Amino acid sequence: MTQLLRAFMALVLSISATVEAHEPAERVAETVGPPAPTDPPTSTLTPTGRCAQWETTALDSGWPIDEWPTVDRVMWCESRCSPTARNRSGASGLMQIMPMWWRGRNPYEPATNLTMALEVRRAQGWRAWSCYR
Repeated sequence: MTQLLRAFMALVLSISATVEAHEPAERVAETVGPPAPTDPPTSTLTPTGRCAQWETTALDSGWPIDEWPTVDRVMWCESRCSPTARNRSGASGLMQIMPMWWRGRNPYEPATNLTMALEVRRAQGWRAWSCYR
């Protein structure tokens, strides 16, 4: 039986050597799972503007980078970059969001406020802020 096993192994090895000698190796790229998403840049190299400390938060909240200068200008005018700002009308946070937009969310949390502001801008445009004019 061992002699039969040795003969079989010799045959397998000779076939393997023949295949390797006659067929060039072909490498096939294999995809393991879906491709990794490529995120757009979320920040400029150096944050800019009067409210530069909130630039990365704004971009991470979905604001396009080309709108950052306007967000910065409106934020400075509305709250002087203070996430705890509130006025008599009830508008609150960095971008002074009116209570009707809160829907149970915290307007004093910067990322939440900037997300709400993006919703407002998409629904009403920049005219929603008197500071834009």
